[in-house]
Amino acid sequence: MAELSDEQLELKSSIQKSAVIWSVILALVIALLAYWLLSSQGDVVRLGGGALIGAAAGYGIFRAIFASKSKSAKCEQCSAPFSTALDDRNEVLVGSEEKTRREHLDGGEVKTTHWVEEKYDVADTYECSNCGYVFVKEYQVSRRRDEISKIETPLMRSGPGSPAAHDTRPGSAGKVRSKSVKSGAKRRRK
Repeated sequence: MAELSDEQLELKSSIQKSAVIWSVILALVIALLAYWLLSSQGDVVRLGGGALIGAAAGYGIFRAIFASKSKSAKCEQCSAPFSTALDDRNEVLVGSEEKTRREHLDGGEVKTTHWVEEKYDVADTYECSNCGYVFVKEYQVSRRRDEISKIETPLMRSGPGSPAAHDTRPGSAGKVRSKSVKSGAKRRRK
């Protein structure tokens, strides 16, 4: 393999660091899961099995992440390793839309969430540090902004025209009663 330039070494180091961080995090999760799954075994088997499974998973995850990111950092034009890096990003707002979601909680409470969802066209420009080859990747992303959540209790929803506002029985404060609605058709008696 040819000797790497300073820029290529810096990109390789960054890819290695990212792969190590993610592989350690995921290996710990897998090791803890293995330790928990081996709960019927003795302590030595649980610790040894969890450590062995976690270490093997971490090594495999590191190799997979490093290979994937190294492949994406290889220039399509000159095949130089660790030479392609993000040079510029351009985002254009395509549109925005106000959205609302209502979620019914226990006790008759309703959680209402309002937000503005924005859609952007993104163009990432990559450049090879070895041959100067430039290419653009285009995609679309959406982001939320101004998100506000509010929880309404049944007492808050009872206004002047609601059934709870007219219910004067003792102990009925805050309770929402449902009214039955009669249709226009008459009932037949048998």
